[in-house]
Amino acid sequence: MLIKDENTLLAAGMFSLSLSILIGFFHVECFGFSISDFVEGMLLGISVAMNLTFMIRRRLEKKASVNNDSRLPTSSGVD
Repeated sequence: MLIKDENTLLAAGMFSLSLSILIGFFHVECFGFSISDFVEGMLLGISVAMNLTFMIRRRLEKKASVNNDSRLPTSSGVD
């Protein structure tokens, strides 16, 4: 995965969610297609993916620390 820091995942997810909500207030059409709805949907999808990835990685790291399992990478950035 390209983003190794958990806090970056959460921040990106929350930022894309807030942008999606803000874009939802505007309606832009071009040739009969709603561009704002497309962008809003893309940002909402990115937000869901980032936030779920954050929660899954956090849970796996907590399980690994409880079980002392060193197979899972940590978010320290050291490879």
